[in-house]
Amino acid sequence: MQMGEMDIALLYVGAVLHLIQDAGIPQHATISLLDGHRRDEKYVRERYLSSGHEAKGPAVLFDEPREFIQFNARIALKVQRHLEGEKDETARFERMYGCMLPVGERSSAGYMLYFYRLAHRIEKPMAKPYKLSG
Repeated sequence: MQMGEMDIALLYVGAVLHLIQDAGIPQHATISLLDGHRRDEKYVRERYLSSGHEAKGPAVLFDEPREFIQFNARIALKVQRHLEGEKDETARFERMYGCMLPVGERSSAGYMLYFYRLAHRIEKPMAKPYKLSG
């Protein structure tokens, strides 16, 4: 890969990582951005990003960029449905983002490995992709 190509490639990597991470936010997954999205982002910023949150777990690996996005969206929708009856907003946020932030981190890490493999023309998959049932 030439240097000019790498600059453009990294621009697209950033855009795809943004999509992957946004897909793990229920309002993005359900296309309802006006339904509390700003409140959720504020909560995440205050609770997790300023607290020295530490990522845990292995990278999520797939063969195509769309699979990372679909994976996060499916999990976000399942978690949202599971927490629909939770009346305590703080408890709902804790459970939602306690699940979704690690998923976003692990899928983002997996996509960075995907890009590395692609950029260096490494053809053999690093691991079996995750399969999400249901």
